[in-house]
Amino acid sequence: IENGAGIDVGGGIQIAHAERGVSLSTRLRYLLVHQQDAREEWGVSLILRVDPGLARQGVVLDVSPVWGAQGSGADAIWRSRAGLGIGSLAGPERATNVRPDRMEFNFGYRLLTQERKASLIPYGGWTTGVLGFQRYRVGSRLVVGRGVDMNLEGMRQRSAAGPGAYGLMLRGRMRW
Repeated sequence: IENGAGIDVGGGIQIAHAERGVSLSTRLRYLLVHQQDAREEWGVSLILRVDPGLARQGVVLDVSPVWGAQGSGADAIWRSRAGLGIGSLAGPERATNVRPDRMEFNFGYRLLTQERKASLIPYGGWTTGVLGFQRYRVGSRLVVGRGVDMNLEGMRQRSAAGPGAYGLMLRGRMRW
């Protein structure tokens, strides 16, 4: 664990075709200054997303390669998994090259109620990284209007460096 004060800068850009529900975005993060002079950290991600939108039924897909580190307080820019309600990418970090340090795939299918006021998205996901890191997820997300969002997810994580881990997450959000 690293300690000390620092300044991160980050940003992103997105190109989207709303009618077809396809978007491509990139996010960048760089540790500009840190108390420990020798400390260098950066990260880049691409996200290809297919999502029919809240009012339409269909396939929801995210594919995202990530290069570099994602840590620090700017971590929130990596949590853009709005399509499936997934959290941030994770896994061991290392010095990067052309090949992505981590790759994440999420696949789901949006089902609508007859009144089109709620949707249910059963989904699965797989994340892979260096040193044999892998995470498998399966879950379901319920969205009611634009105000209620519930997510139930089971997870299995493993790496060559240690024992596997299992988890169960229930997350809810309400807007008014």
